Amino acid sequence: MDTGHTETHGAEEQSGVSDGMCGMCGRRRIEAHENQASFLCAYCQEEYSRLSVPLWVKGFFVALLAITVFALAQLPSVIGTYQVYREAQRQQQNNEFYPAMLGYLSVLEQYDGKMDIVLDAIDAAIDAQNIDAAVYIWNEYLAGKELNDAQDARASRIEPLFTRYYDTQGLYEDILEEQDGDMDGVHAALLGLLDRTDVDLDRTFLYFMLAGTTDDAQTRLEYLRLSAVQDQRSTYPLAYYGNELRRGGRFGEAKDVYRSALDKNAWDFYAMRGLGIVTQMTGDIPGGLQIIREACEMEPRGFYINEAMIIALCENDMRGEAMDMMELKLAEGYEFEPDLYEYLDGTVTMAEYYMN
Repeated sequence: MDTGHTETHGAEEQSGVSDGMCGMCGRRRIEAHENQASFLCAYCQEEYSRLSVPLWVKGFFVALLAITVFALAQLPSVIGTYQVYREAQRQQQNNEFYPAMLGYLSVLEQYDGKMDIVLDAIDAAIDAQNIDAAVYIWNEYLAGKELNDAQDARASRIEPLFTRYYDTQGLYEDILEEQDGDMDGVHAALLGLLDRTDVDLDRTFLYFMLAGTTDDAQTRLEYLRLSAVQDQRSTYPLAYYGNELRRGGRFGEAKDVYRSALDKNAWDFYAMRGLGIVTQMTGDIPGGLQIIREACEMEPRGFYINEAMIIALCENDMRGEAMDMMELKLAEGYEFEPDLYEYLDGTVTMAEYYMN
């Protein structure tokens, strides 16, 4: 019985095929448009296709689809972070150290284990003249981490700089406390530090502080010059050296010094401010405003930058904008240098203001 039933059923299948009917269901015509050898109808082709895919294959493709969807969802963030990183590299290569440092820090929020990026961020902070930021990055992202040989060599070159800087600052603070306001005593003690050989001191910082503790203009100028040549990575003394040259009427030399600072550190807003001032004082009033505006955009809270901007606007017959800016800054709690009011009421000229 069973065998006979099987044979009869097989005969029905063969009969169906020969009649152009589906060899599986026997109820629908064969669909042969895409495959001339097919013996199935369109419905059974679809069912057969589904049934013939193993479960593990289906699971694999479901997982693959999920991974693809997740990756696509993350793609804008990954591309954005990579673009920030590439831009930070470009800025560092162009000596735009401050924005490079900020870019690296942004990347480290997601990739804090990338030691090469950490070291790049530290280098950018040092060249941006922000040792405190460099030490923060070191402590936050590098201290206690495992480094390869190349990374360890980089770190070994950086760490003595920190030690030298903070040891020197500590000695300077001790001197200030001991001398209790006696600036002649502070000056003499700083000179004594220059003779010490038992400790590695930051001579850029020492000469800079010596310049600030003397009333003699020529001596101050020489100390600033010495400060500026101690370390090629330390550009902050150059702007002050340029200012001292400006006050002495040596405008051409001052311009050269400001430009030297900006060649080394393109985001030295204080050197850019100084260059803008000298540009104005040598007759290019609009050009000076343009440079000072750029410095103000770099660091709107910078040292005397708001005063320089207001004066530059007034010199360009834009007093209304200058007063609007002054009102806004006053509302923010900014305290302007008293001499600025003398300029605004006409008591002193721009040249007199900047030569004092």
